[in-house]
Amino acid sequence: MNYNTGINWDLFKNQVDLIHNDKPIFIKNFLPNPEKYVNKKEVEKALNQYQVKWELISKNNKKIEIPEYFNAWNDHPIQDKFFIYNKIKEGNTFIINKYRIHNNFTQNFCLEIENTFNVISDLHVYGGFGKEMSSFPPHFDNHSVMVFQITGACPWVIYNNQHSNLISDINTLDPDKLIPYIEVNMTPGDFLYIPERWIHFASPKEERLSITVTFGENRTDGWDKNYYQL
Repeated sequence: MNYNTGINWDLFKNQVDLIHNDKPIFIKNFLPNPEKYVNKKEVEKALNQYQVKWELISKNNKKIEIPEYFNAWNDHPIQDKFFIYNKIKEGNTFIINKYRIHNNFTQNFCLEIENTFNVISDLHVYGGFGKEMSSFPPHFDNHSVMVFQITGACPWVIYNNQHSNLISDINTLDPDKLIPYIEVNMTPGDFLYIPERWIHFASPKEERLSITVTFGENRTDGWDKNYYQL
């Protein structure tokens, strides 16, 4: 069953020249019905499945290593879900990678984006259910990113600084040289587009969920991206 997101993609495309002048874009109330894609119950379902990949960020903004184990019938490592569960209950921030395969809404959401922009995409969930949330420090990505706020609020800063891929050490960033380009407090339904290598920073202050779409190069691969419902 196909699902139409109801997103007005022309509203985005009319605000940016992706060929000649790519730049960050913020649009208020861009995603209709945001909680269709992820909510606390869907996070719980993902925790009880094994096809997604989890990451955890501690309250002091450090990555938490998740224990893994192998079993007799699977040659891929299995993440320790009890460990993840406890860290989430303690209020640490979590990331669910490969979330596009979670259900037909997420699968067709990415498929619609790929048909609109001719890209390869994946979907990730960022969130936390504590009172003191954490995030990565200011950083950049080597690919474009779309952020959709689902629940809660989260302040974002996109800096008017781009990081060369000739230097991979993000720790060399000088905070005094970062100049804000966009400063927003994202609330449910809001949208933020961040081109590759633009330095950015999220500073969540409360319980929240957001989804992030990442992109690969423009090409067609053999991955069937349709969601088949029997």
